[in-house]
This record gives sequence, structure tokens and C-alpha cells, in this order.
Amino acid sequence: MIELFAEKKDCCGCGACMNICPKTAIHMEKDEYGFVYPRIDTEKCVECGACKKVCAFQNEAARRQPQRVYAIASKNNDLIKKSASGGLFATMAMYVLEQGGCVYGAVMQHEEHGLYTRHVCCKTKEELYRLQGSKYVQSSLGNIFKDVKTKLENDILVLFSGTPCQVDALKSYLRKDYLNLLTVDIICHGVPNEQFFNDYIHYTEKKIGGEIKEFKFRDKSAGWGLNARAKYTNDKGEEANYSVSYLESSYYDLFLSAKIYRENCYKCPYATGNRCGDITIGDYWGIEDEHPETLVHNGGRLSEKSGISVSLLNSDKGITFFNEIKEQFNYYESTFEKVAKRNTQLVHPVKLTKARRNVLEMYRKWGYGAIEFYFWCRIPKQKAKNIVRRVLPKEARQKIKQMLHR
Repeated sequence: MIELFAEKKDCCGCGACMNICPKTAIHMEKDEYGFVYPRIDTEKCVECGACKKVCAFQNEAARRQPQRVYAIASKNNDLIKKSASGGLFATMAMYVLEQGGCVYGAVMQHEEHGLYTRHVCCKTKEELYRLQGSKYVQSSLGNIFKDVKTKLENDILVLFSGTPCQVDALKSYLRKDYLNLLTVDIICHGVPNEQFFNDYIHYTEKKIGGEIKEFKFRDKSAGWGLNARAKYTNDKGEEANYSVSYLESSYYDLFLSAKIYRENCYKCPYATGNRCGDITIGDYWGIEDEHPETLVHNGGRLSEKSGISVSLLNSDKGITFFNEIKEQFNYYESTFEKVAKRNTQLVHPVKLTKARRNVLEMYRKWGYGAIEFYFWCRIPKQKAKNIVRRVLPKEARQKIKQMLHR
């Protein structure tokens, strides 16, 4: 009998094995914490081994070092407003759509009293907004690889975006490089699961007295940052907004402190400078220290308030594509080393700690209410420190520390 993986740390849940199986003998199944893993129906399986061969996570494929690195933002303010950072992905996607192509990415949509993250195909500019913005939860790929392959074989230009493991999984499934395929991987922290996220949503609904229909992890009402916003319908049937500070959200706190990711995220082979996508995108955290001259208040063309992206061009295809659309951006050259200082996922995966096991066991035994209790019991001191970091300049914080230690 075929063993898809020996331990949970050896599976990223991409579903490539399910997609490749000629007998549809593989399906995805949740574990006790809500993470999905492939399971084989032994009555259907003919032990052809296709599932083992397609696993990019276990079979290391060719990857590339970035050839060019940019701090970058779109010149289109409308695209930036709906994007998590500098509108880089949206501008690239818009160009592909204008060429008659299609764009694959993650959307979060309201279904059956929950919010579910799925990879979908976007064919029109009007649909693009659904793909914009960060989704800090694992996206279900379903049978999307089959759809991508069909588009490619019909000579349609395709932009596929996702986490590095999803991008690598697609490439392994396709088995060859298509000239009409552009792959974009994101700088990924790690992925929590959909069940855990929806339990957080349901807990929040009870607190605010309404049903949440939309959740934006990166709301820009107060500028570029990590604050979220939920749109919900209250008991009277009226639509309302609920602002969610990352300092006061149990889910956000556990995400940022790496306590609720898939087990494989803690040994991620993609958390390195060797990239699988043609282009890598993310936030340029720390640009105020690395390139202050690029910022608007210093005479540059990049706005911290609107958001600033980073772009790693990893292949000749990526460079060629960028050259076709570069006039649509404000951009400055940077280096991988500077970008990686605040994007440590480009250097190494996050560390697995006992706290993750404790949090997940707490969740399994007592539900999300226990997670909220855990969060508010431990947060006051940390919350105060974070607020001080946001409000006080670095020099002021250092002086206060000196005073306290006298």
C-alpha cells in the first residue's frame, strides 16, 4: 500500500496527489485540528505511484535565486486602495487580463454561514477585486490544477499566484514549463486552517451580534498596516462594519506569533532565497530604514501610508514580464539582504514551539472560547509593548529604557 507521507510535517495539503490520481482514489480529509490531508481509498487505488511522484514538497525541484529586487508600488491609486500593500499583484493581473489571459488566485467568500478561501479563475477586470488583499488562512485548491492545464493547452495566457508550495505543486503537476504560464509566489509566513478561522469568525459574530459576510485582513482605512475589518449584517438586517485591531484579535495574535500554522510550515523548504515562482511578491517591511530616500516625505515616490511592495524577479520570464509593465509602477532597486531583514521567511521557516501544541490541544478539547480566554490572559503586557512601539519613535523608546534601568 502506498504511503503518501510518513509524518504530518511532510505534507503541505496542496492536493496535487488528489489531482493527478487517474482513479480518483484520493480525497482531502480534516484532522483533529482542522488541517486537511490526503487520504487514499484502498479499494480504488491501483498503486501506480503517480501521487508520490507529483509531490513537490517531498521531491525537491529546481529553484532560482532572485536576479533583481525592487521596492515597488503601482501608479494606479484605485488598485492600491484595495490591495494589501503596493498594488503589485493587481497591476500584473490587470495586464494579463487586458491581454485576454486569466488569473488564478485566492478569494474569500461567504458560503453557508462561514467564510471560505478558495482558488478561483478570474477572467474579467470586474472580478479582480476578489483576488486582491491578503488571506491569512490556507486556500483550498480543489481541482484547479486541471483547469489551469486546460487553459495552458488552449494557448491562453495564465497568471497563477499562491503560496510557494502551491506554485511548486502546480509546476510539478504540469510536468513541463509552459511559455504562456507566469507563476507568482508570495512571501509566506505559514498557513492556519479554515476550520480554526471560521470558529474565530463565529465567536466574533456572537460578540458583535451579527453575521460576518466579509473579512479583510489588511484594511487600509488607517493606512498600510495589519489592522482588519469585518462587514456584517446585524440583528435588524442592517449592514455594518467592525474594525479589528491586530493587537486585540486572538486569531491575528496567534497567526503573527506562529502558533497555528500547518506542521509542515515549521520545516518549510520554500522559506529561503531559492524561489519557485517567476516572481515573488510581498510587503517591503522596514523600507523606512533600508531606503528612506524612496519615501514621499523624503522626496521619493513611494508612500508608507498607501503601502509598498517588494518584488523579486527570479527568472528570465519574470524579468521579461516586468519590463513589459514597468512604466505602470514607481520602483527602486534594492537587495535581497535588505528585504530579508524584516521578511525572515526568505531566510528560514518559523520555529516550532510547545506553545503551538498547547494552543491546538486547547482548541481541540474546549473550542474557540478557550482560545479567547488564553489570549486575553496573556496579552496585556505584550499589547502594551506593541502599542508603545507604534506610538513612540525609536529614539524615545531607547531613552525611556535607559531611564528605567538607572
